[in-house]
Amino acid sequence: MCESLSMDRWLVGVAALMLASACGGSTSGADDAEREASAVSGEGSPTQRETGTAPEPAAPTGPRHCAAATITTQSALNELDGCDTIDGDLSIRLRDADLLPLHALRRVEGDLKVLSPDLTTTVDSLAGLEQLEYIGGAAWFERLGITTLAPLSRLRHARELHLNRLPNLVQLEGLSQLELQGGVFELSEVPVLQSLAPLVFPAHLQDLLVSEAPSLSDPGDVSRLESVVHLQLMGTALTTLQGLENLREVAESVELARNPLLEDVSALAQLRSSPFFTFNDNPRLRELPVFSALEKAYWISIERNAALESAGSYPKLTVVSDLRVRDNPALGSLVGFNNLQLSYLIRIQSNASLGHIEFPQLTEVGSSLVVTSNPVLDANTASQFATVHTPLLKITGNQSPPLLLDPCPWTNDSICDEAPQDMLCAPGTDTADCPRPV
Repeated sequence: MCESLSMDRWLVGVAALMLASACGGSTSGADDAEREASAVSGEGSPTQRETGTAPEPAAPTGPRHCAAATITTQSALNELDGCDTIDGDLSIRLRDADLLPLHALRRVEGDLKVLSPDLTTTVDSLAGLEQLEYIGGAAWFERLGITTLAPLSRLRHARELHLNRLPNLVQLEGLSQLELQGGVFELSEVPVLQSLAPLVFPAHLQDLLVSEAPSLSDPGDVSRLESVVHLQLMGTALTTLQGLENLREVAESVELARNPLLEDVSALAQLRSSPFFTFNDNPRLRELPVFSALEKAYWISIERNAALESAGSYPKLTVVSDLRVRDNPALGSLVGFNNLQLSYLIRIQSNASLGHIEFPQLTEVGSSLVVTSNPVLDANTASQFATVHTPLLKITGNQSPPLLLDPCPWTNDSICDEAPQDMLCAPGTDTADCPRPV
């Protein structure tokens, strides 16, 4: 009986289909009949047959967003497998981290930090970051055993890049597409890296900070750089600053110190402002340039440069807060401050070959004017300062041998007059001004 009923319904459906085809009309009736026949005959999906419900929708396949995280275990890092975007900061503080679970990561909206707690057991590869394109904040790679940044070859954007304490890093190959977007570049304690290429620095940068990089002889492409807040090059193997000729504005400081091979800083000659200038401990540096455009410099320190013969010229500089020229044994004259009128403090000390100084426009020094222990200085030097208004004028000891006075007549003037700072007073006599061992 059931079989006969099913056959009858099937025949009705076929007849309806034939009629619709012949008349050019709708086949909806046939479709309805076919669906009814299918239901009666038991055909269709198991879910439909057994539960009478529609099938489950497919799972979404779009980018996977993950929350900001601080990772201290490998198992926690593994949970980020498949993440496309981190919605915030990602900090990985882990010995021997395996970064491969980050293989899908394209964006970190905040900071990315990959740090090892120490250098005894370290991350030695950034493999896993090959898809990373964007870091919204700063990128920090610190205390790692990596030799290369090649896995970062897709990285295009980061506000800051910090590379610190990376003893094995030999090249920056993976940074050819990176744009720092006016932020910060910091490199410190990277002993074997020789070049910052292929980095290209933008026209405007907040900080360019390089320190304790004793093999670094190539600063990368700095030719576009026009302004920075801080420029620091310390403890490098640079011989020249060639490439920085377009740098005009330094908002805070230029610090060139402890560069044993540095000979030429003429690229800085076009600077218009740098509140703080430091040229210290550069043993091969023979001369500073004529800073023909420099109108603003609050602090100038020129100290312990063994080969320095010329301290440069500053024709537009009329005011400087603090001027220190000390321990430059080859410096023969100091005549580049001919238009300087006002200063807060001037110290010209212990320059073994200094024979002549000129400050023809100087009228006022707010704290102290100190010219001491320059053994070949012209005896008439003191006369040019006779009309300068200053609370403390100390011009003495400019002869050989050193005075080594006992008792010391210059206690409580905030200037240490004992060795090694100076040789005016005997050891142990300027107790108020000289630091004592604890």
